Amino acid sequence: MRRMLVLLALLGACACLAPDSTCPAQCRCTLNSSGGTIARCSTLDAAEQQFSGNIQRLEVSNIAPQDGWLNTLEDRLFVDLGLSHLDSIKITNTSLKSIDINAFRGLPNLYDLDLSDNNIVIIDPDTFEFSAFLHRLVLAGNPLKPDVSKYLLKSESLTELDISRCNLSTITPEMFSKLDNLIFLNLASNYLKDIGHFWKYKDFEFVEELDLSDNQIQKIDTKILSEHSELVTLNLRKNLLQSFDYVDIPELEDLDISQNRFQEINANTFKNVPEVIHVNMSYNQIHFIAEDSFIHVPNLKHLDLSHNKINGPLPVYMLTKNPDIENLKLSGNKNMKVFTGEEGLSGQHNNLYILDISDCGLEVIKSNSFQRMENIGTLNLSNNAIRTLDADVFSRLKRLSVLDISNNQLLTLNTSLFSANSELRKLIVSGNPLMNFSPKLFMHVHRLHYLDASHCQLSEVWSFRDAAFMNTHKILANLEFFNLSNNNMKHLHINDFGSAHALTTVDIRNNPMSCTKHFTELIQWFISQEIDPERQKNELSTELLDFDNNDRAVEKSIEWKEVIEQVCPTSTDLAISVKKFKNVVGSETIKVIEEEPKQHKKEMTTETTNTDSTLTLLIPGVDLGDIFPANESPEQTEEDPKEKGEELLRYYNIYGWIYWTFVLFVFVLLMAIINLTGALCCRQAPARPSYIGPVGGYVRTKNDGGSLYYKLYEECSVPNTPIVKNKTVVLDFNQFLKKPNAYNIVKDIDTLPSQV
Repeated sequence: MRRMLVLLALLGACACLAPDSTCPAQCRCTLNSSGGTIARCSTLDAAEQQFSGNIQRLEVSNIAPQDGWLNTLEDRLFVDLGLSHLDSIKITNTSLKSIDINAFRGLPNLYDLDLSDNNIVIIDPDTFEFSAFLHRLVLAGNPLKPDVSKYLLKSESLTELDISRCNLSTITPEMFSKLDNLIFLNLASNYLKDIGHFWKYKDFEFVEELDLSDNQIQKIDTKILSEHSELVTLNLRKNLLQSFDYVDIPELEDLDISQNRFQEINANTFKNVPEVIHVNMSYNQIHFIAEDSFIHVPNLKHLDLSHNKINGPLPVYMLTKNPDIENLKLSGNKNMKVFTGEEGLSGQHNNLYILDISDCGLEVIKSNSFQRMENIGTLNLSNNAIRTLDADVFSRLKRLSVLDISNNQLLTLNTSLFSANSELRKLIVSGNPLMNFSPKLFMHVHRLHYLDASHCQLSEVWSFRDAAFMNTHKILANLEFFNLSNNNMKHLHINDFGSAHALTTVDIRNNPMSCTKHFTELIQWFISQEIDPERQKNELSTELLDFDNNDRAVEKSIEWKEVIEQVCPTSTDLAISVKKFKNVVGSETIKVIEEEPKQHKKEMTTETTNTDSTLTLLIPGVDLGDIFPANESPEQTEEDPKEKGEELLRYYNIYGWIYWTFVLFVFVLLMAIINLTGALCCRQAPARPSYIGPVGGYVRTKNDGGSLYYKLYEECSVPNTPIVKNKTVVLDFNQFLKKPNAYNIVKDIDTLPSQV
């Protein structure tokens, strides 16, 4: 039977993995989600290769010259290869140098062409004249040397052109005179200094997005873009600009002039861009902002002035005419010291939901700083020098959801600090010299699911009375993530987390904790509740067993290895048998069995019922006398769990092997049927373009002047609490610490069939 299954599986795999007859040598063809086929090749040679079928996309990438790649795309190369149905071609990072003027003839469906990062120097301007369906062309990263006295390319269909990183130092009006339908033009990362004469070409007015970032532009003439009414997005990041005064772009919505040399903002800076919505002026040298700087941009929603030299307080009337402001970033202005004056910022800013004033040298923050900003959802006050926070400082912020006050100088937090912030979900207080918390601080934040109190000076989480108070009032009942690492805590108890029934992650690393009974109880409770330590995943390899969900509990045990190593250094073996905890902490008993340090045979008591399971963990470095009184002796058995574990593994390996072989065969058979059906459908289907956009991107379309991009903001959340299965696990941590893969697992040994 076993041999028969193996034979069937191999036959199915061979049928599924057999090379596609439509795919020639040195190519690999796979089905595309749109119904066609993608061919990925290491070379193209019409003399030796011939394609058949509906190949829609061709990719040739990362081919070194010594690998036999041709340096030229010859006349009608793709037609000769049998690729006349292509709608997308990607030839990148190869030694390609030249392209025949007729190389792309006979490809009526060609929509997207990416020739980036090759060695193309010259390309004939009429190469794409007859590619009537071509919309996107990428030539980025080629050392182009075009004839600036003639047009660069001729195409009536091209809407996107990327010639970034092409070592261009000069552009002329003639270069784009034959690209009347261009929507997006990328000229980033070249050596352009003057673009004045470029825009004199009057028909070049349909461009909606222009990227001139990372060049050497020092000045822009005020009327240079006034005739181009369709321009919506302009990127001038990382240039040498010092002024944007009076630049006339009537329909502009998105402006990026970050990483330039601006020193001030005045009323003329945005006077002729009345429709602007997004402005990024970060990483400049701005030290002065006039009161009327933004009066001409009433639609402004996103303003980034971070990492400048702005002095505080901000001008009272700076945003008076901007009621739609949603996102205000001021981080990194280390000389600000004061956010606003006593009057706050004039005007109604009910739409402001993100305010970032981190790393601004703030020493005091008052409640009136947030007046007329009642709908702030995310507030970042981190990396300042704030020593105290008044009880009512956040009282106006009824919708506050995320608060970061980390890395300040806060010694205490008023118990009424969050009394008005019932919507608070994420709180970061790390990096403050806090000594303790009061549970009353969290009385009104029932939705809090993320709390980071790392790198403080906490000596304990709560007192015993506080823990009882929290259980009674269900404080932090929805908390999922709790970071207590790098504090001064010596003792932790299960009761410290008793009210947090939704916990999925707790980080207690790097605390000077003692290896006591309470610590071992806590670790086993974490494991039984499927609670993770905050750590890098996949640092340790684990052997996943194929017979039970016990491997989930084993993984949790392994993930806590680092914490156990820190607190309990190896000296004495201790076996701890813990019944699975119910929701009410402390409702189950804990039994401990002492073993000799060098004994290999572990004797233990395991008591299970239909509803409870037993988790057994060997933790080194614990003195039995610290955990049980001298007169207490747990029950023992004479059975060897190691031997039974090996027997159990043999039992499941026999039947598990057959099961998984059958599953593999069924999967392979289904894949073969799907591939065969798809191939037949593709052959019968008429050849037609089904291009849905470039790989990894999208093709821009006309939008009547509307913005092409929208900034989105989202909050990260912690995964839901995993389901804990009722199983029995035995883990020798002493052996595991020495050899990470040396552990045994035993499952309900007494219930196994007698013949095993």
